Amino acid sequence: MQLMFLKKTSSLFLSTALALGFLSVGIPSAHACSCMMPVLPQDALVQTDAVFVGTVTMVVPKDDDMNRVVSFDVDRSWKGVTTKSVSIGTARDSAACGIDFEAGKTYVVYAYESDEGGLWAGLCSRTHEVVVEGIEADEDVMALGTTTITIADPEPHQSAMASGAVTLVIGLVAVVAGIGAFRLFGTKKAE
Repeated sequence: MQLMFLKKTSSLFLSTALALGFLSVGIPSAHACSCMMPVLPQDALVQTDAVFVGTVTMVVPKDDDMNRVVSFDVDRSWKGVTTKSVSIGTARDSAACGIDFEAGKTYVVYAYESDEGGLWAGLCSRTHEVVVEGIEADEDVMALGTTTITIADPEPHQSAMASGAVTLVIGLVAVVAGIGAFRLFGTKKAE
């Protein structure tokens, strides 16, 4: 009787183990972003290629549908960004270590130079939304201190180019007028 009970129990145990084993084979494994402990802001400044504060102007999916391009109006920069606007890449969702940037919100961004040549920010960086009242009160902004990079406003550069184009046109008009006057007055003297 005990032998029969042992056979039934072991058969039931083996059947249950096999059933659970088969079930677990069909379940796909989930992949999630896994990050190490964040470093201090000053260390992150040294380790990254660009650090800036900016407000998101646009978030656009890339052609591959795996990533997004995020455009910012830059408020200040500590490293790597010298223009008033910049675009960076990020993965499309947090499971792929992407940051869920939202248009109109301001972020402190720690970005790396990607293999494709643009800036890239991921969930494992110190990148975060500025949620306190005013940028100056953000913990990272306070820790990073005064910026040393001047953000170039594209308008003065464009104005200088426009001014150079106007000078060129005026110069060309003067040369053409001079040639015309020389021909006109030079021809009359010879007659």
